Amino acid sequence: MLWDGSIVAFESNYRFTGNNHPIAIRRKLRSDNVGGAVTLSNDALKVSETATFVGTLAFLEERGANWDPVRGEGVIVTIPPAGGSMGYVAFADSLRQLQHFAATMWEYAEATHTQVEKVRKSEKAAARPAPRR
Repeated sequence: MLWDGSIVAFESNYRFTGNNHPIAIRRKLRSDNVGGAVTLSNDALKVSETATFVGTLAFLEERGANWDPVRGEGVIVTIPPAGGSMGYVAFADSLRQLQHFAATMWEYAEATHTQVEKVRKSEKAAARPAPRR
């Protein structure tokens, strides 16, 4: 409780490497359990508010970055896009491949914002009155 009577809540959860869900997913999906793969987790990738789960999966599929159980690597969406944010984990056999997956997700985030800007510009142009002649 603060001096002015307001209450502040704080929660702290110690976790192995600070994050349990990527480890749990990796143990479930990869035959090597914990070793042999590099992992990246991002629970707060900033995307436009118009980003969709289906659009995310299509983007990943087009770039070959979606989860592939045969390869045992790729991106798995853990928090579908909503309210301008989303989350994912990525698994790869090499740091280079993991960096590719991370760059793909940044590219996706940028593309969602760029698409919104294109729509806004198009709407503004359509809303302008035609010049008088």
